[in-house]
Amino acid sequence: IREIHSLPADYVVLDLGCGDLEFLFLLCERPEITGIGIDKDEDALVVARKRLEKYPPGRISVQHGDMFEVEQLAKAFPDVDAITAIDVFHEYLYEGTQPVVELLRNYKEHFQRTHLVVAEFFKLPRVWLRRIPTTALEHHLFHSLTNQIILPIAEWVSVFEQSGYQIVEKKLVHGIGHGYFVLK
Repeated sequence: IREIHSLPADYVVLDLGCGDLEFLFLLCERPEITGIGIDKDEDALVVARKRLEKYPPGRISVQHGDMFEVEQLAKAFPDVDAITAIDVFHEYLYEGTQPVVELLRNYKEHFQRTHLVVAEFFKLPRVWLRRIPTTALEHHLFHSLTNQIILPIAEWVSVFEQSGYQIVEKKLVHGIGHGYFVLK
């Protein structure tokens, strides 16, 4: 994110589907960032809380929360500066893109001044996957077997646009099929 180079003090990030907090630990290496992680998976929260025991208090917190309860999150966290969603939306595409489009519309409506930073895998052509001797091939195979849909990059862009977001910045790592988007 280009804008992250000049953040004001106490920049608050809400991480959706935070898991073990790895991404927030990375972000909070910057002293001006405070992180709040939410996840609905109790097992992930146990791991996250255990990791927090070894981290200085006050900069990162974690709590049970459902990212689909957007209105409730907006009331609980009205002053967040950015929302992050790292590799979580593809898990909800098994019924098509519309549920994710609607979810993003809700975030756009309830967090109007907030940037949304999304990282997602995107579908690579099979010929590329065969040429790349990395775990990307296994990753794509696993996701197709477990009904976690990986969209082509153009479809991710369409999902963001349909939800009312504009792509402010985009970085694509074609070698592994991973995209990073700053949306506003």
